[in-house]
Amino acid sequence: MHKHSQKQKIGSSLSTAVNPCDLLTKKEVENALSGDFGSVTVVDVEIEKDQPRCVCWYSYYEGEKAGRHHSVGVYYSRGKKALEMLEWVKERTRKRSTIYDPETESISDLGDEAYWTGGNRLVVRVKDSVLEIYPLPPYPLPSKEIGIKMAKIAIQRIK
Repeated sequence: MHKHSQKQKIGSSLSTAVNPCDLLTKKEVENALSGDFGSVTVVDVEIEKDQPRCVCWYSYYEGEKAGRHHSVGVYYSRGKKALEMLEWVKERTRKRSTIYDPETESISDLGDEAYWTGGNRLVVRVKDSVLEIYPLPPYPLPSKEIGIKMAKIAIQRIK
């Protein structure tokens, strides 16, 4: 038997302690992404529950509905597996590591510790929880700055 991740529309019940869609609202995502090129309207919000990680996807279009489609992923996990993943990310910042990545960098003043990876991902630890934000805005918007802006809002809601 194959294990499939469950996809649920917002409002469905989850057995996990934190729904990642509660960490960053649709309006907050729209505000973070709206910039010089115009406003953004999130057209769909979906949650995928896959233990021990849950993800909330915010889908939007660049320009009108006929424009290019983009998504922002907000991942939340906690406990041992989450902290093991964080250790893997940290290892990528160490120059003598076999998995060293010069594009992975430590970000100060964000959560208990935070890292930006070259793969367009922001990873933030708050206590025993790990928040990951994949901000994939249209070029030329700066992904890292948008991810940090979103994370500053989301980490306030992690208890």
